[in-house]
Order: sequence, then C-alpha cells, then structure tokens
Amino acid sequence: MYSKGRKVTGLEVYDEQIVCVSTNDSRIRFVNVVTGEILLKIKGHVNTHYLITAVLSPDSKYLLSASEDGNCYFWSSVDVRIQEMTKKNILGRLLTSIKLD
Repeated sequence: MYSKGRKVTGLEVYDEQIVCVSTNDSRIRFVNVVTGEILLKIKGHVNTHYLITAVLSPDSKYLLSASEDGNCYFWSSVDVRIQEMTKKNILGRLLTSIKLD
C-alpha cells in the first residue's frame, strides 16, 4: 500500500469508514479502513523528513498541507472525488461478482 520504508506522519478522520493518511513519501491517501482500499491518492507537496499532517476543512471539501519546500498546498473538491471513487469501487466490486449463465 505504501512505498517501502515510508512512515505514516499523520491521520485525519474523513468519516466513519474513511481516513486521510499523510506519509513521508510526499503522498496523502484516503483509505477505506473497512476494506483497506486506497480511494484517492494526492501528491504535490514535499514530505520526506518531518511529521507533516494534512488537515481537512470542517466540511471536508478542502485539504490543506504544509510542505518542506516552504509552501502550503490546498486541494479542493476532495469530498466529490472521494465520493466518485467510492462509487466506482462499489460498482467495480459488483460488476466483478456478477456471474452470467
């Protein structure tokens, strides 16, 4: 699931089943804690040495992270992308489990 040797630097709860995981491979992942599936992977900031944790806005529409390059990174429509990926993953599981006679 994560690059070899990479560490989790922070956790942020998105909802009852999804958690936002910051890691020191400069990635932020939204993971379904029930299935273990990665629903969304975000990159752009630099996080290789410090304990940087991405945070969600109160309405979960936006994600904000500091970066080792001295910038702050802001991603919008996070909630919409997670909902889309959740629907795709559910549909994909349904389609792969249908047996045609």
